[in-house]
Amino acid sequence: MDDEIKKRILCIDDDSRSRKIVKEILEWNGYEVVTANGADDALEFLSTDYDFDLIIMDILMPDMTGIDLAEKLRSSRETSGIPILGISAHLDEKGDMAVDDFLGKPLSHDALAEKVRRLTG
Repeated sequence: MDDEIKKRILCIDDDSRSRKIVKEILEWNGYEVVTANGADDALEFLSTDYDFDLIIMDILMPDMTGIDLAEKLRSSRETSGIPILGISAHLDEKGDMAVDDFLGKPLSHDALAEKVRRLTG
């Protein structure tokens, strides 16, 4: 992947351990990963940089739920076309979200890598 342009992924999670795990798994698989500490941090970041191939977000965050954030991103012209992968330890929280796929925590290295490969096609 040295000569290829790396796919860029934004990981949004209020839990630093989860962000670190996602970042390490995906960087090991050849992706460029940018992290945001929650929804507010992500929205501030996305106001100036929205060149991402995928957004991975926690569903339960204190500043805004992943459901609300996904709906907000889907309504924005700049971010509406970016695939979203929701992650949560609470499978019952996925509901009818504006996400393209969902993965439960704890994260499996193989499952995460496969979903990211599929969503970034």
